[in-house]
Amino acid sequence: MPESELVRLEIPEVLTGDSGGAISPDPATNELVPPETSRVYRWAERGRPGSDAGDTVYLLGHTVRAGGGVFDPLQHVELGQSIMVGTENGTLTYRVQATKMYPKNEIQRADEVYESVPGRLVLVGCYLNADGSKQDLNFVVFAQLAG
Repeated sequence: MPESELVRLEIPEVLTGDSGGAISPDPATNELVPPETSRVYRWAERGRPGSDAGDTVYLLGHTVRAGGGVFDPLQHVELGQSIMVGTENGTLTYRVQATKMYPKNEIQRADEVYESVPGRLVLVGCYLNADGSKQDLNFVVFAQLAG
């Protein structure tokens, strides 16, 4: 399936989220900050989902302590679980290979997060406090295209 834009993310019995589009790092901080808590965003400068994708696909969303974040239930994913990525060209299925919690000051130096791997999907949950202020944690899910 040719690369195309994200439309919807679904992890059965865990979460469903619609796309908010592609985002780029903030030029002042070099951080990727999803603008809305209720949508999933793709890192614009990295891979787009597709069976022919040559780079890792990064999807980002917020986890909000008070609720309302698209990735609130992300920590409930299990190894081997399916992740469905709906695109303009169809749906791709990925399998969860690993999960890890990273402090924000460590994730930027974590080479395993930023490796370019064809067919790889990385979900990054950005934690927010109930008042919307940032927390110091990111929950990351690593998955690989199935089949």
